[in-house]
Amino acid sequence: WRCRPLVQPATIVVVLALAASGCGEISAPSGLKAQGKEGKVDLAWDLVEDAVAYEVLRSTKAGGPFFLVGAVEGGVFVDAPVVNDLDFFYFVRSVD
Repeated sequence: WRCRPLVQPATIVVVLALAASGCGEISAPSGLKAQGKEGKVDLAWDLVEDAVAYEVLRSTKAGGPFFLVGAVEGGVFVDAPVVNDLDFFYFVRSVD
């Protein structure tokens, strides 16, 4: 999924996948949306029942490597600061 930002047309955000993580049977989050802005990327997704957190991983290449850029308890994450004029690939995974 590609999202072209309103502020910096050269910044392209690519959401690669959603996944689940943890020991139990937990679903991956769905409904992921991304919006690239000047120096940041806003990510949002639907909450997963029984998830206690969500980890956001990023790479500048589709095949990785991916690095953890943050973890949150809710369905919103702001990845900042980021460099404009780059492609970003994200994994968001639910954690139980």
